[in-house]
Amino acid sequence: MTEKSLIIATGKNPRRLNVPGEEEFKNKGVSYCSTCDAPLYGGKDVVVAGSGNSGLGAAFDLTKYANKIYVLESDGKIKGDEIMQEKLKNSKKVEFIVNAKIKEIKGSNFVEKIIYEDRESGKIKETLAGGIFVNIGWIPSSGLVKDLVKLNEWQEIIIDPKTNEASVKGIFAAGDVTDVLHKQCVVAAGEGAKAALSIYEYLKKN
Repeated sequence: MTEKSLIIATGKNPRRLNVPGEEEFKNKGVSYCSTCDAPLYGGKDVVVAGSGNSGLGAAFDLTKYANKIYVLESDGKIKGDEIMQEKLKNSKKVEFIVNAKIKEIKGSNFVEKIIYEDRESGKIKETLAGGIFVNIGWIPSSGLVKDLVKLNEWQEIIIDPKTNEASVKGIFAAGDVTDVLHKQCVVAAGEGAKAALSIYEYLKKN
């Protein structure tokens, strides 16, 4: 059977810290999804890596369960929406730590502490925590087609916004793997429907 068309809808993967202990403690205190895992941290102290909107969202999810949440940001200031920052401050559960570059995740069977460098002083510090939620961005899952279709500087598949067709005829893409502006579930679902309709029209003509 010879395929005449293709939809790529591989989404994005969370960006990793790439520090010692991250892989070892994956699903043993290292998480990338607060919606999935926040309820597992009831009464615990937890670290959130990253202070963009996704990081602040993870911290907010954790306020319902965790005892204390430390938001570690490697830059000199918190990046997310100020309204969400105020909500987290008012929760009395969240502490923001800037200029904190995470160096290692330590524990025995599960995560027990996070080692980070204070980028201002150069000192190595640690925070006792039963888990860490990594929210430092996303990487498009476009590696499979990187030598086939055109990608932008963020490795997103460039598509025709009207038809979702990529740079190669017959190949369409939808969702977070593309250069569509808004990365939301409802947008991705609509983009998938649009790509399917475009393929239908493409196949009728070919």
